[in-house]
Amino acid sequence: MNASFPVARPAPAAPQRGIAAAGLSPVSVRPADLVLPMFIKEGIAEPQPVVSMPGVVQHTRDSLRQGRRRRPWTPGVGGLILFGIPAAKDARGSAADDPAGIVQLALGDSGGRGGPRHRADGRPLPG
Repeated sequence: MNASFPVARPAPAAPQRGIAAAGLSPVSVRPADLVLPMFIKEGIAEPQPVVSMPGVVQHTRDSLRQGRRRRPWTPGVGGLILFGIPAAKDARGSAADDPAGIVQLALGDSGGRGGPRHRADGRPLPG
């Protein structure tokens, strides 16, 4: 039986020593570089844990308000993003821009005290 094997085998790559040898530089992440994700869910009576994100919950409007009163959101964190989970969804995603949508109601609950709002690139939003 005659099997076909490569005649020449390349030598294994030399081991890289540390990050610098790989052409990379160390990365430093500060709290101000991070955005805190928060979730608010319509139609629940109590906060529900997000199983895939330990320590994170889907808030009710009331639990979000109470949490804001108890403590400010993690000092030093660069921002906060609020994800809404509506009770009913459609193919268009109409709850996203509904004036009575869960995110819009939650933002209204804050009384406009959310602090400066910024675009994804860091520039402030007008108004």
